[in-house]
Amino acid sequence: MLILCGLLADCEDFEEIQDFGKDRFEYLKTFLELPNGIPSHDTMDRLMRHLKADQLADALAKWGQELVSQLVHKQVCVDGKEIRGTIVEGHKHASVQILSAWVREANASLGELRIEVKSNEIDATPKLLQTIDLLGAVVTADALNCQKKTAETILTGGGDYLLSLKENQAGLFVEVRDQFARRQFALPKAVSLEKEHDRLDRRTVWVDEDLQWLDTSSKWPSLRTVVMVQRERLHVPGSKPTLSFYISSLTGKTADQMGDIIRGHWAVENQLHRHLDVTFSEDACQVRTDNAPQNLSILRKLALQLLKRTPDKVSIKRKRKKAARDNDFLTTVLQQL
Repeated sequence: MLILCGLLADCEDFEEIQDFGKDRFEYLKTFLELPNGIPSHDTMDRLMRHLKADQLADALAKWGQELVSQLVHKQVCVDGKEIRGTIVEGHKHASVQILSAWVREANASLGELRIEVKSNEIDATPKLLQTIDLLGAVVTADALNCQKKTAETILTGGGDYLLSLKENQAGLFVEVRDQFARRQFALPKAVSLEKEHDRLDRRTVWVDEDLQWLDTSSKWPSLRTVVMVQRERLHVPGSKPTLSFYISSLTGKTADQMGDIIRGHWAVENQLHRHLDVTFSEDACQVRTDNAPQNLSILRKLALQLLKRTPDKVSIKRKRKKAARDNDFLTTVLQQL
């Protein structure tokens, strides 16, 4: 609880949390038993190293599921993230990589799983999804997770999938690309213009449920729809349109609805990963031993969700600073637990 309070109150490491605890000792005593005072930063480090991360992750997941209640008509975005502060010198990738399941509509985490050494997201994703009640949900994932086992796990759990399709599924990718080249002019489409700052993008979405010409589609469980998205940067002279393809078990959706789900997958980046990196400086954290990196990541997610759900119309960054100076506000945040 002390570490969580410190993360809420704009602390970045154990030394800062120790300082916070000493400065706010009288306040913390109102709801914590602290017979031996504030523990040292070394004690906090040992706790985070040896606390079982799966049990802490399970507690966060249960709390998230209580917030979400039911996943019917909700979107679950699955994506992995490296904690770059754990990159060992001379290595390309971080030693700690976390796979998360994020509910777009609720701003809530339904669970996370540490990707084991010598493994990858492909192996971890079905394991994570098996821990979640997916009944009625739409699960989205990037091309790395465009795998038959992932699709089967989602369907078995009662959900539907929409997966990004790239060349890692070479046969299906070529068939889908060629089908749209032949049929796109006969298909309904949805066009949207998106203006943000100095950018102006045009997105065109086509949806096709006639899969009789796709030989590979029969090998994919409940594959009913393919989608193509064309993106154009109108603010960049001479830029060429880019094409993206998707496969889905959904049926009866309009091009507008499919486009919204595809864009919705970015919630895991915008609502979760960006805040972990920018607001909580996760990638700059040098804690890298045993379970400590994953346990801190779990507590950062909990802090982020508490701050997001606190009804104060300011940024998460400003909420953290307010929690650092205002006991009443910190109490309001914590009361959601």
